[in-house]
Order: sequence, then structure tokens, then C-alpha cells
Amino acid sequence: MANYVAMARTNYFKVKDVEAFKKFVETLGDAELIEDTQDGEMLYGIIFDEQGIPSDRFYTNDAGEEVEEEGINFPALLAEHLVEGWVAELREVGFEKMRYLIGLAILVNSKGQRREVHLDDISKKGKALGEHYTDCSY
Repeated sequence: MANYVAMARTNYFKVKDVEAFKKFVETLGDAELIEDTQDGEMLYGIIFDEQGIPSDRFYTNDAGEEVEEEGINFPALLAEHLVEGWVAELREVGFEKMRYLIGLAILVNSKGQRREVHLDDISKKGKALGEHYTDCSY
């Protein structure tokens, strides 16, 4: 049996409240906060080591119990932290043995608007380019 392994990261962007953003990143499992200074501004990003773009998060409730929230809309949650006018890019690459190679990029802005590109979108172009085309998987 093969396991899906994914690596993901974001670009750097400006956040509204640094402390709130740091707390948010702590809820994302093995996510790592990254920082960079560009044009004199402190920018932030996230690296997701071997988990890909998060689909759940963890936090402690008011009773002190650890809670797992499943099925989160990570791009929407991230958008809440962005300074107006900033765009975050989430980029994920992954594989399951060599049967499936996955690539995905999601852009989200401070208003929560999204654009997505999937590596699998190339299949449509391959089928339009010639008579004979097979998907790059098995």
C-alpha cells in the first residue's frame, strides 16, 4: 500500500496581526512559520512539511481539551489574516509512489477571492493537441 506524500509552502505576504497569525500557524500541525524582509517590510509565510495544504487544524478549547477541526477551508482562513491588497500563494507538490504526481497552486487575496491551477489541467491540453494521449498516471 502506498501513502500520499505532499510538500507545500506559501509565498511571503503581509499580515494584519502578527501575533494572531503566529497563533493560527500553531494550530496547523507541523506547519512552520517563515519570515522574510522585502523592501523594508516584514513578510510571513508557511511551510507544510510532508502534510500538504492543511485540511484540519488543532486547538485547545475553553475547557482545556485538544480539539481537531476537520475539513477546514484553509485558503479562506488564511485570507482573514492578509493585509488588504496582498495575495498569498499556496503551492503543493506530492506523489503516491510514482503512480500519481500531483501539483497544485492556489492564489487567495485579502478579500477571499481565489484562483487555482492544477497540474492535471495539462491533460485537457494534451487531448486537444493530438489524437493519441494517455494520462500521466496508472
